[in-house]
Amino acid sequence: MTTEITSHQKYFNAFMGRWEGLSKTFDENGALLESTAVHMDIAWLDSETFEQVEHIERLYQVGEVTLKSRIRVSEKIARAKTDHLDLQATALSAGVFFFRVESGVSKTTLHNTHVFLDHNTRRVVTHKIKDGKTFVFQVQDFNRID
Repeated sequence: MTTEITSHQKYFNAFMGRWEGLSKTFDENGALLESTAVHMDIAWLDSETFEQVEHIERLYQVGEVTLKSRIRVSEKIARAKTDHLDLQATALSAGVFFFRVESGVSKTTLHNTHVFLDHNTRRVVTHKIKDGKTFVFQVQDFNRID
């Protein structure tokens, strides 16, 4: 078995591992509405597909959810379509990624930017839109624990 990273994996390999995070939700005026723990496991299934299992203890206005997604990559682009999301992600530079997600769970459009502050620290800043208007903003800070 080889551990060499393929060209399809190189941009999104930074996401692999077990992540623990805190998600903070803000209204359109910047007032904190709530915060919740988020647990995430991400691993390659093959050279072009990774699986993400995300457990959110209390998704804003939804409740506890566990979401499982298989995401296919091709160079700097990642895509997934399931019953709970339609995702496209683009690697903009080393450690900076932009995601656009249509969420079937929250019925919102998410624009989020993932920034790797270092190898084991990731920040996600999200703008959620519902019915064409800002719904909420979220900031998630993750630490890789494995």
